[in-house]
Amino acid sequence: MRKIISILFILLMAGITSVCYAVNPSVQLNGKTVDFTDENGFVVNPQIINDRTMVPLRKIFELLECNIEWDGETKTVVATKNDKEITLQIGNDKAKLNDKSTGSNEEIKLDSPPVIVGNRTLVPLRFISESLGMEVAWDSSNKVAIIIDYNSFANLLKEKAPAFYSRFVSNTKSIKVAKNYYDEVFSERNTISTMEISSTGDNAYNIKFDGNSELVKEIKNEEWNNIDFTFETDKKGYYVKTNNYVFSSMLDGKKNERILLDEVRFNFEGTTEDSIGTTLKRLVNLKNSDINKDSYSKIYGDFDKLFSTFLKVGEKSLKEGDFSYETLDIYRIFRLMTKDNIFNILVLANRSMLNYNLNVSDLFADYPNPKYSVSVSENNTNIKIILRNNYKERIEYNIVL
Repeated sequence: MRKIISILFILLMAGITSVCYAVNPSVQLNGKTVDFTDENGFVVNPQIINDRTMVPLRKIFELLECNIEWDGETKTVVATKNDKEITLQIGNDKAKLNDKSTGSNEEIKLDSPPVIVGNRTLVPLRFISESLGMEVAWDSSNKVAIIIDYNSFANLLKEKAPAFYSRFVSNTKSIKVAKNYYDEVFSERNTISTMEISSTGDNAYNIKFDGNSELVKEIKNEEWNNIDFTFETDKKGYYVKTNNYVFSSMLDGKKNERILLDEVRFNFEGTTEDSIGTTLKRLVNLKNSDINKDSYSKIYGDFDKLFSTFLKVGEKSLKEGDFSYETLDIYRIFRLMTKDNIFNILVLANRSMLNYNLNVSDLFADYPNPKYSVSVSENNTNIKIILRNNYKERIEYNIVL
């Protein structure tokens, strides 16, 4: 009898442990805990099944702003959002993901298929959220499944820096970067260097250099100060074709040859198909394993600071504490902003010709009181950075988008 009681006690405790773990998980969407109370006032809690967080079907799709169609006869749900369509069936570990924007149609095996528990349909949270382009992480310490929709930060950008937002979502036809050096003691040393990249047609571009600096003189002497070329991309990578011998040689190719660029060397971090959210996610560069229940509010605060400080129209002096990141590689930002190929080409030109990088740590070490301004005209966004050191030298960077 004692053995039976002992066995029953062990089984009971095991069952209690299992149930407690199953009802413990909560879900957080963009920093807010999700309330899974249904339209009738019943709470349907998330559960962990096969090590996967499962959530009520209708509630999660509504939260993620999807349109849903339910076929009770086949127990199939089809959810659509923008160009993406997800198809799930109760008990079926095969899901379908159709992306109309790319034409892809995938069948994906699920670790935990949709199930019906207590007259409620539960679906896999991670698969659904990631299929819609969202970040999903698991905070094991707090037993919280976390969803971050980086596209939500686009609204913050639009609110804090509307002029920059408008420029970001439109097609950029040209970008001009000028570096002016001023020696306030020996004015004969003053120099100017400019690089302008412009679109001249479909996939056709031109790079021009001008000024009186030693770098520009060298560029003109070596005959790569005015270059026409094409820049194209496909699933294999990025291609350049030019009749300029020097430029093609820099890219390890021949003139008039379609040159496939070395991904490791140029390290483009995005494509022209990326949403603003995808670009901002790359800028944050936060490992999935490092995300916890407080991450969204931290990221939101950083972006609020970044957008308010650097992208708002006006002029201000900067302090090192204004930066959200210890080191901010200026060209990494351009490398990320690949909504238009103009930014990819700027990275290409920098890597091939200028090989110049600027990060925050170096900037404040050499120039303790930089000034920064953003102005907007009908056609352009103008960004100016003014740096002055203790040796009466001043450098001005002017970026015109």
